[in-house]
Amino acid sequence: MEVKWTCQPCNGDLITVCDKLEVYAPSEHPSCTVSEDTESGDIKSVNVSCSTSKVYPRARCRFYREKDGGNPVEITNPVYSHTPT
Repeated sequence: MEVKWTCQPCNGDLITVCDKLEVYAPSEHPSCTVSEDTESGDIKSVNVSCSTSKVYPRARCRFYREKDGGNPVEITNPVYSHTPT
């Protein structure tokens, strides 16, 4: 959404306050599910599905892993998709 805002002081000259107004909306009803693909008791992959509605701008997701109680490490190449609603 783009809106142009102006104001007019007493001298009559129009002043542009801003050329673009971006409206941000927090997510509504976020939810996540996790499923593990196991073979012989070892975890082969983990699928995380998250969904929400009416959020702007498009959400940015970051995924982290932690091994043996260590510090979180960002997963740099997750398979990620965004489906517009």
